[in-house]
Amino acid sequence: MTPADVRKEGGAAEATTTKKKSKRGSKTVRIQEPEHTGDKRKKRGKRPAALDLTQGDSDSDGQQGSYPMTPQTPQMRPHVTQSSGAYRRILQTQVSGGALTNSPVVFSADSSVFFLAKDSAVAVYNVQNGEVVQTFGMAAQGEQRAAEVHAVVAGRRAKEVYTFSADARVRLWDGDSARVLGEWALDEAAVLAVADGAEAEDGVQGFFCAVRRGKRASLRAGGDKAKYAVVHVRLGEKGEVHVREVFRMAGVVGLAAGQRGAWVGAFGKFRVQLAHVARAGEPAVHVWHLAERVSTLAFHPAEAAVAVGDWRGRIVQWFCLDSDAAGSTDRRVAQQPMHWHARRVNAVVFAGSHVMLSGGDEGVLVVWQLATGSRTCLSALGSEIMGIAVSSDAALYALTMRDNTVRVVAAADRALVAVVQGLEYAQPAQGASTRRLARRLAGGALTSGLVVHPTTHALALGGPGHVQLFSHARDRHVARISVAPYTRVSTAPAPHVALVQFSCDGAWMATVDARDGSTCFLKFWALDARSQQYRLATRVDMPHAGGVRALAFQPGDRPLCVTAGRDACARVWQQGAGGAWTCVARWQFRGLQPGAAAFSADGSTAAVAFGAHVTLWDAQKPVQAAPQATLLASADAPRLRGLRFVAHTAYLAAWSRARMDVWNMLTGSVWWTLAARVRCVAERLGVLAVAAHVVKGCAPVVMLLDPEHPQPLATVLAPAAGGVEALALVPARERLAEDAPDARPDALRGSALVVMTPAGLLCEYASVGVSDGDAAAAEPPVQTAVARRRPMLFAELDAKPIDGAAKDAAPMDAERVRRAMRLVRAAVQSAYAAAPHHVLPPASAMFAQFAASQLLPRATEESQGGAGGDAPADDEGSDRAESDQDDDAMDVDAPAAVQPPVSAASALFASALQRGFAH
Repeated sequence: MTPADVRKEGGAAEATTTKKKSKRGSKTVRIQEPEHTGDKRKKRGKRPAALDLTQGDSDSDGQQGSYPMTPQTPQMRPHVTQSSGAYRRILQTQVSGGALTNSPVVFSADSSVFFLAKDSAVAVYNVQNGEVVQTFGMAAQGEQRAAEVHAVVAGRRAKEVYTFSADARVRLWDGDSARVLGEWALDEAAVLAVADGAEAEDGVQGFFCAVRRGKRASLRAGGDKAKYAVVHVRLGEKGEVHVREVFRMAGVVGLAAGQRGAWVGAFGKFRVQLAHVARAGEPAVHVWHLAERVSTLAFHPAEAAVAVGDWRGRIVQWFCLDSDAAGSTDRRVAQQPMHWHARRVNAVVFAGSHVMLSGGDEGVLVVWQLATGSRTCLSALGSEIMGIAVSSDAALYALTMRDNTVRVVAAADRALVAVVQGLEYAQPAQGASTRRLARRLAGGALTSGLVVHPTTHALALGGPGHVQLFSHARDRHVARISVAPYTRVSTAPAPHVALVQFSCDGAWMATVDARDGSTCFLKFWALDARSQQYRLATRVDMPHAGGVRALAFQPGDRPLCVTAGRDACARVWQQGAGGAWTCVARWQFRGLQPGAAAFSADGSTAAVAFGAHVTLWDAQKPVQAAPQATLLASADAPRLRGLRFVAHTAYLAAWSRARMDVWNMLTGSVWWTLAARVRCVAERLGVLAVAAHVVKGCAPVVMLLDPEHPQPLATVLAPAAGGVEALALVPARERLAEDAPDARPDALRGSALVVMTPAGLLCEYASVGVSDGDAAAAEPPVQTAVARRRPMLFAELDAKPIDGAAKDAAPMDAERVRRAMRLVRAAVQSAYAAAPHHVLPPASAMFAQFAASQLLPRATEESQGGAGGDAPADDEGSDRAESDQDDDAMDVDAPAAVQPPVSAASALFASALQRGFAH
């Protein structure tokens, strides 16, 4: 959507522009709230919500250029993108990652495949190799915002499953054809847990569900404060649903059913309730209050017993399923304790009448022989066991692990059959608050963001003691690099890999792992060319007192590495002659704490953020007492959190929590500012991807920006899963044709945008080609050419139009070209002579374009003869032509008669070339 289109649309959410000049003449992106009719906040006297992008640079006539952009309200928020009509459309092409172990594994009736719920879809995996066979869900049926699948229950036929979704719908699916065989609507939307009930004699399928009761239901029940209810749901063949309430509870943690649907049990923290629903009349409910916290519950398939696991690691069998007993409270029953686990028991399941399986925090599968009381253990599973599922023939066990992994084990020899490894960041937790607390104590799982491996383009994420490489394109785990091994049963906190970075060729990897904030290790890893695995080369204990905030590699064959620590200094590391990395320099600035570090694309300059200051250091001579230059946006600027040089440009992006400044390294001034709460930033091929909260209280918006101006090339709204945790720009899998006459330019410039949500979903956005209908409605070719073409380096010094593009462009584009020319002419006068050498190419590379733009071809004797006559020339010119006939056709020392008038800027640059400052 172009700015002109926004002005034409109008409506209730029409944006208003503000005109405000900055002191430095930079462009500023300001945030305001739009006016929404009927908004509740408007009644309270608060201003409604919107976004206003305003450029603060003034034209020659004193007027300002404003670029308003109106975001959608949260109620109208689209699922995919909103972009300018001058560029290709950007669509969501793939969703990968996500939690695999939020719900138990479900085997098919013939045990050939198993099903896993992944967000709004269900994935079908082969039990022999763990490969994905089929994926189905409402998103595949054409729904843009499909509801999340809460539970999956196996059907009575092979490869048929029931799904319970967040939209209060129950659907019966055919796993082979991915067709919906039946659909039922439930009145209760908040279904917390589902257990398989027995199929009635009339063929009606039954389930037990734990649902959240509404406030009105509590009032109608005479003040009953029970928040949850366990109901029996029967699904008819014609779409009818019969719901019967069994009992109520103050809190439900888990649900189980047994004895072919005759019994149902639920447990809270210190409470267990069992109900016999097969008896005539009302169900008989038995309640027990326990001293230990309950963690799991399972019914014996043949005997009148139930197994209860607690947080102390004990498993107790209760022989209490008396079908003739009436309801009771804390009734004394026969018990048989079984104790092996040292910590909480997460899962207990019966595999037949004589075998029981259990697993917990130790990461060990315990197989109990009920007849003899003996047990065997399957250890070294690598993570905490969260759930256990048994196939219908009891030949396979499926273990869901805490690290978002599913392991299929053979029951006969305990051999590992298949492994399905998901994105570990999406690992499940007992609750959202628990997961946030664990990540905050561990220092954050994404301290360094989504790091892209330079050769495989896999995403690298730090975890507990290791680094995971995950391919978002194939939705598969690539590798697991053990950085800091640890013992799971130890009471000491697990080490966390807080930072990870790769060199530009992938030959080196640097990691920073910390344990409870007291110890910190910097490790350098070398890539083994034969095994293609990273080997530890150097370990540095406590490189900084208090920990490391940032880590950056220098581009090049023998790179430097800069670490920014909490001890008010940045250290420069270099590989020595023996292969070990040592500290060669220590940078400080006014006793401030460094927060970020980055290198320029050519590796000549390093930028380190000390507080709100950006300090520039000569990377070719790292041993220096003071920086070469210092950049400060304003006296009250907040502490910077990140730095990024924009490749192929002379711009540097520096951001904090409240704003992002884009610096022009030629002029040493702020080029423009984004005044918004910046969450994360990614860069590739001259494109900036910025996730920022432009409207308070709403999900962040991802803006694709050209560093030359603040007007977004495209805006990608946050996925429906909610929020943006990290960003990454990776090479696009399909290269779009740019030479087509009707092709629009690509805002991503050959890249794909990967957005990670807090839930661990990886949403990929990519540019798509233009269809015939879109090509007919596209802008004129002149505007497309202006948007795509890059002029010669010195063609804009004298404001000369290129191929008439600026002359024939639209008024808004022509105004932008004129404004850019004025800025370039003003910058040339003061920038070239004092410009830092790292932002300019070599003089040999610039000379040809400079001479072609300022000098005319010399008239030689051959060219004059070809014209059909002798052209007049003075003796000095002819003698010079004869002596230089082997020289180039364009020469700086051409005669004055054929030299064009040279502007002051060109003369300044020519004198600078003679001084050789560019080298």
